[in-house]
Amino acid sequence: MYWGFKEKTIEQNTFQFLDLSKNCVGEMEKFYEDDYYEYFFPCPKSDVYYIQIGNERRLLKDFLNEEVVQISTLIDSGLDCIKKAKYESIKIKKEGYYISEVKIENEEVLKVENPIYYRENHNVFEFFLIPLQEGTTNITIRFILSGSGDLEEERTYKVKVDKNLKVSLENQEDFE
Repeated sequence: MYWGFKEKTIEQNTFQFLDLSKNCVGEMEKFYEDDYYEYFFPCPKSDVYYIQIGNERRLLKDFLNEEVVQISTLIDSGLDCIKKAKYESIKIKKEGYYISEVKIENEEVLKVENPIYYRENHNVFEFFLIPLQEGTTNITIRFILSGSGDLEEERTYKVKVDKNLKVSLENQEDFE
């Protein structure tokens, strides 16, 4: 039997990952999802993957579903899983800037949600594109330089949503 132990500390509590799977064989298994991502184990093991916090040991999926601990905390602490985005996104690297405005030309085609700012990953902004119906639209993102408040940059993206609600960007720029 394989016993995987990883010990980390969360808010004054020590916890351990306990992987009691004998081997990792089979299809990927989704064990959790949030608004923007799905999380998978490389094989079925959600019924044998535990977290122990203090004297309490429960299945990882139970701790997550009961919101005892956040998935991002577990991943940052070494949880080995596969994270897949549910939606297409725009990622922009901008150091020293803030988002001033996100404007969607045709809000019936899609909406932009949850602009996430990853400081630890070299100042990357991520915007999720949620399809609503087939069509095309433009998204304009405006940035201001922190400190000055002046509009410094504006980026426009042409977005197409097909009949299957698949989103494609026609002029996606690489990170700069």
